[in-house]
Amino acid sequence: MTHGLLRHRQTRAGWGRHGAALAVVWVCLFVSVPLAMWQPVLPPVPWNPTDDPLWRTPIETIGSPALIGDAVFALRPDHRLVKLSAADGSVEWDLPTGESGSTGGRRVVAAGDVVLVGEFEVAGFDVITGRRRWQYTPREGHAFGIFLGDIDRDLILTGSGSGHLAALYTADGRERWVRAIASPKSSVYEPRVAGDLVFAAYTDFTNSPLQGGVVAVSLSDGAERWRFTFPENGRDNSRAGGPVVTDRYVIAGGNDGRVFVLNRETGREEWVIPPLQGPLDSIIPAGSPENRALVVNGRTLAVGSVTGYITGFDLDTRREIWRFPGGQLGSTAWDFAAMPGTVLISYMSGFLVALDSTTGELLWRTNDYRQGFHWSPAMAPGRLFLAGREGVWAVRSSRPTP
Repeated sequence: MTHGLLRHRQTRAGWGRHGAALAVVWVCLFVSVPLAMWQPVLPPVPWNPTDDPLWRTPIETIGSPALIGDAVFALRPDHRLVKLSAADGSVEWDLPTGESGSTGGRRVVAAGDVVLVGEFEVAGFDVITGRRRWQYTPREGHAFGIFLGDIDRDLILTGSGSGHLAALYTADGRERWVRAIASPKSSVYEPRVAGDLVFAAYTDFTNSPLQGGVVAVSLSDGAERWRFTFPENGRDNSRAGGPVVTDRYVIAGGNDGRVFVLNRETGREEWVIPPLQGPLDSIIPAGSPENRALVVNGRTLAVGSVTGYITGFDLDTRREIWRFPGGQLGSTAWDFAAMPGTVLISYMSGFLVALDSTTGELLWRTNDYRQGFHWSPAMAPGRLFLAGREGVWAVRSSRPTP
C-alpha cells in the first residue's frame, strides 16, 4: 500500500512538471482579464435562457454534466458527484468520488447504467445508488481521467498525461488495450471514434519549441494506422484544439493558429486554415498563443480563438462563410457543442453563446460571466443542462415562440 501511495504521488508530480504548459495556458486565459475588475460592455442579446430557467439548483459544479434517463449528473469542485432529477433539479444523492487534491479533470460521461467521472484518474459509479463500481488503476501511465473522450458501445476511450491512449470497458474499468503513442512527457487529449478508428491529438513537452500532432489507431487493438506531425515553423507547435471527425476529415489545430484538415483514412494533409490576422476588436490580440477549439455541425466547421472570434468554414468549398466578433467576451474555452442548426460556444470568462451554424448569427447568449459556464452542456430535446459556478441549470435550448 505504501508503494502504491508513493507511486500515486510521483505520477501526480510528474504530471505537474511536464503538463505545466497546459496549466499555464489555462491560467493565462483566465487571468488575462481579471474578472473581479472586469465589467464588459456588451450589446443586447436576442434572448438569455438563464433569465427564465426551467429550474436551477444552487450547487456549485464544474465541467460538463451528463444526462442518463431522467437524471442529471454533475461534478462538484470538492470531489463530489451529485445526481439531480432532470424534471425539477431536486437532489437525489450527493456523494464523494474518492479523489483528493487538485485535478484537471472535469468530465462526466453517460455509459448505460454507469456514470463515468474523469478527475485525475477514471472511475465508474452506479447511476442508481452512486456506489463506486470501479476505479481505473493503470499499470503504466497516469492522468487518464483528465482526457476522457468518446464512448463506443462498451468502451470509453481516453488519453493521458503520460503519452498513453487507452480503451477501457465501461462496465468494470478493465483495459481492452493501452498504447504509448508519444513520449512519457506528452499529453494525449480527448480521443474521438469514427468507424474502426480512434483519433487523438497530442503534445510532446520534451523539447522546445513544443511539438504536437494527430495519430489514428485501430479501435480493436490500438495498433497505429497513421500519424500526422504538425509542420515545424520555429514556434510552439503544440495541439490547441481537436480533433473533430467528419465523414471525410480529421481536423486539429496548432498553437500557432493553423488548423490542419486531414484525410480521415490516410492522415494526408488536405488543406490548412490559416491563423487569424489583422486588427480585431478583442481583449486578447491576434498572434497570441492560440486556442483553436473546434465543432462540426452539418457541413460547417466552427473554429474558436484566444481572441474570442469564431469563424465558420464550409467544408465543401473550403472557404470562410461567417465570422462572429466575440472579442469582448474574452477567449473561447476548449469545449464546444452542437445541436441541430446551432453551435454552442463556451468562453473562458463564463459566457455561453449560441450561433446559427449556417450564418453565424447570434441566437442567444448568457449575460452574466459569474455563472461560470466554461464547459458544454448536456442536451435533451428542447432542453440544455448547464453546470456552473452558481449551480446546475435546466434551460430551454431555443427561444420560446411568442
